[in-house]
Amino acid sequence: MRGEKGEPTSLAPVKDAIWPGHWVVYVKRTLSDHFVIYVDKKYNRRFSLKDLPTEIKEKLVLIHSLDSRAFEVVDIPEELEDIGWRIDDTWYQFVLSEKLLDELKGSASNDALKEGADDTGGARKEKSKGDSH
Repeated sequence: MRGEKGEPTSLAPVKDAIWPGHWVVYVKRTLSDHFVIYVDKKYNRRFSLKDLPTEIKEKLVLIHSLDSRAFEVVDIPEELEDIGWRIDDTWYQFVLSEKLLDELKGSASNDALKEGADDTGGARKEKSKGDSH
């Protein structure tokens, strides 16, 4: 689902409808050539191209080599269904195994994932409107 400015309205991974045990995950490429992988509803991991996990680097190469079309993806090419695809020049969706997704979540606890956490695994609590601290 996409918002008015092209930003996805929900960044949480979604179970892949075709590939059991796999998840479709949003990935954003930043202007500084970093990749932000949205591994849970309010949790993401940020990697430089150098530090990007090998499996994701390989998928990135395949996406760019197989999908040379302009960024409008209407029908996902069959050869990319289990890899991922470009949404536009900034956003991607990758199909990741549950094992890799769990590894990307790292050692963050479930409580931290529920509250929102940064890419170092530390929790960042969201202030409620009534919180004046």
